[in-house]
Amino acid sequence: MEFPFKYKQKIELFPEDESLKSSEFFFNELISEFSQNKAEIKNYDKNNISLISKNSLFFVKYPIKINFNNKPDNFFVAYEIDLNKLVNITFFVVLFSALFSIFSVTGYLIFAVIFIVVFYGINLFFINSFVERTILKTAGGNSFDFSGNENISSLQNEWIENPNKCSACGCELNDLILDCPDCGLKIRKNRHYVPLDTSKYQEKNIKYHFKK
Repeated sequence: MEFPFKYKQKIELFPEDESLKSSEFFFNELISEFSQNKAEIKNYDKNNISLISKNSLFFVKYPIKINFNNKPDNFFVAYEIDLNKLVNITFFVVLFSALFSIFSVTGYLIFAVIFIVVFYGINLFFINSFVERTILKTAGGNSFDFSGNENISSLQNEWIENPNKCSACGCELNDLILDCPDCGLKIRKNRHYVPLDTSKYQEKNIKYHFKK
């Protein structure tokens, strides 16, 4: 049986610009994003993730299955939220409240229906928003090449070819920089010179700070 015991949703993703990333990168980032947001990763393989979300109202833990489809003509992330615990809690509260109800039978039934719809709906909205938000946040507004072919924009190609620019963000570099001051990218080449040749910096002011 599906709804209300399970909720399924699908998010389609469409590559639109030149700044593309691989499906493997997206999948790994998705696992990392869920791990940082109160989710326990149970297991995963190439295209599937099973996790338990602790990010919920009333401390309900939801088992979630995520499937990633990377067919060339159809890119989407599908997920399934197991709502059995939410259904059990909802009906338990309704039955428990019957013991202390001061309403007539008709009044209690109206209360029960309203409570079930509101309580169940709010919790479903909360957990579904969390999953959907995490997936879209992982995408970050960027496009992804889910066919597995990685492309680099022409602007980034210029950065890579220019030794005085960071290949990741295009920040200006000089020979003394080991890490990009903008994005933190590790510049693999050791740019320090020993002994330090200051003749090429005659037009620049360099301050030296000696630490004890």
